[in-house]
Amino acid sequence: MKKSLILTFIIVFTVMLNSCKFSGLDSDTLLTPPQMNAADREILRVLESVTSSYKLIYPKTGGYQTAITSADIMSDDKNEAVCFYLDGNNNTVSFIILESIDNVWTIRGKYDSRASGVERVNFCDLNGDGVKEIVIGWQFLSGEEKALEILGFGPDTAMQSLYTGMYNNFIAFDDCVVVVSRNTTGKTASASLIGRLNNSVSILNTVSLNNSITGFISVQSGQLPDSRRAIYIDEQLESLMYTTEVLIIEPQGELSRSFGTINTQSIRTRAYRCMDINGDKRLDIPVEKTFPEYVRNDVAENLTYVEWYDYDGSSINLITTAYTSINEQFMIKLPDEWIGNITIQRTSDTERSVQFYYIQQNGQLIPMFSVRVFSQQEYTDSIRNIGWDVIATSNENVYTFYSDQSELPEQYVTDITRITDLFNLLS
Repeated sequence: MKKSLILTFIIVFTVMLNSCKFSGLDSDTLLTPPQMNAADREILRVLESVTSSYKLIYPKTGGYQTAITSADIMSDDKNEAVCFYLDGNNNTVSFIILESIDNVWTIRGKYDSRASGVERVNFCDLNGDGVKEIVIGWQFLSGEEKALEILGFGPDTAMQSLYTGMYNNFIAFDDCVVVVSRNTTGKTASASLIGRLNNSVSILNTVSLNNSITGFISVQSGQLPDSRRAIYIDEQLESLMYTTEVLIIEPQGELSRSFGTINTQSIRTRAYRCMDINGDKRLDIPVEKTFPEYVRNDVAENLTYVEWYDYDGSSINLITTAYTSINEQFMIKLPDEWIGNITIQRTSDTERSVQFYYIQQNGQLIPMFSVRVFSQQEYTDSIRNIGWDVIATSNENVYTFYSDQSELPEQYVTDITRITDLFNLLS
């Protein structure tokens, strides 16, 4: 009987697969994203008039990661549409720019590249003519080579290449682009400011970066208190340490490098990156500090905390001090009186569960509280009932608090209300 049922199931399943095939469905079709809206479908009809075989390409990073990107390129308060696609005829990436004229999509520009993918796309008016250029980070099959290309409109539907060069990362502003690159052969790193020069797009100036850079953790745009634009670069060094450099776009339109002590003061063992810690919309620089040593599994260990500093263009100023978990993406602010008088221990080989201790004068550790991260599936009523109270939640995790209060001085007593005030999720 069982064999008969299994045989029947196999026959039915085979018929279903064949039916999908005969009706024009295959595995790729069955796994396609949700249907596009009517405007997008119209754009695809225009694309089908350009090429008989294509696959939509999505930029991998940045603010534009959709198959069809809308942007006001002509600065006329109407959005154009940019569509990247892999041309099946030559297996390279092309794109078309379309504008809506009387509610009909018409090709405004087209460009064919030699790339195999798009890492990022942005738009900015570099030559000051009121029409935005399109800034593209191309990817190639090797996966390591990345080329930056800036394109503008020509006299017809073709696009003109205004600049090309290799890059590791770039930041696009409204009127300029900062390109960060590292020469792996010569072991040199630099950043270049690209903008308008004599009515053309060109490199305005270049500054050298730390020559011991082996990689970039993050490159972010920011702003100083005096409104100058800044680029915060978190770097990995040959020594396997990390540091931060800050570049500034001066009012004269030049790129300058921050004073040297930021590099040395922010050297750290962990890959902390600059973040806006206090919500003032300016990035803060991490400076790593070490908790007092403890012994776990007969091995001396130290966890670290971070002093977060604001850079005003000439000096750095302390904003706050916090235990900051990179892997679990949260921070706990440390009151001034705690510094040097507490330590934190991992309760496993990860920092998913940590225990805070007060250090008595005789060196004895007195439990304060524990913080543990559960997955959404792990945290149940039974976990809550044994005392793990929720501090915060994310899409994936539940962040919890357990009170281990013993005989503690008043300033170290921490309940759910206090830990909630000290706790922040990182974005």
